[in-house]
Amino acid sequence: KVAANGALKFERGQWQGSNMNLALGDNKLILNTRAPNKSLPNEQLALEWKLTAPALNQIANSLQGALNSTGVISGDVREPRLQINAQADQLAWGNYAIEKLLLKLNPRANLSKDYELQLDATRAQMAGQPITQLSLKGAGALEKHSIDGQLDSPTLGHLSLGLDSSWKDKIWRGQWRELSLSAKKLPRWYLAPESLRATMEADATHADVNKLC
Repeated sequence: KVAANGALKFERGQWQGSNMNLALGDNKLILNTRAPNKSLPNEQLALEWKLTAPALNQIANSLQGALNSTGVISGDVREPRLQINAQADQLAWGNYAIEKLLLKLNPRANLSKDYELQLDATRAQMAGQPITQLSLKGAGALEKHSIDGQLDSPTLGHLSLGLDSSWKDKIWRGQWRELSLSAKKLPRWYLAPESLRATMEADATHADVNKLC
């Protein structure tokens, strides 16, 4: 069963929506929005959402689990700011399953393009590989950012990574700070010192990752 209600109006060159609800079975999305005319200078965008989806299988038979999310898109319409909080429980799709997933994306104070990202997954199955814990943290903007991560798996072992990278003129450039793998019954694998100093590059036609051991 699908149901929708709410108030939407166009006034003084902008759309305004209040308590717009969309429900599919037990799953519900609530939106509050103000969408300005892009041709006007210094117009501010505002969009808030709240998603409560305790029965994802009612949306698609291939999905299982529950998903809750809140978020805000705000600021100048030409460079809006995004904030996301999400939590999934007993999530499953095909060969992928996660018992608990947490995602946070928050703007950094006083830095218009910079964000902080946190992703934590507990007891997951990825294409048949069991993962006990996965943690990723990121900071920065698309132009310049850093990523740190940890992965623990009973079959793969422990993986640690740290990467500084950037995106400019459609070219991605990165430099490892750390990349190591400790697997059962195998010697520890880690980056050679020269690889930590080398810069990797990739674009739409080629990739150069340098020496990785």
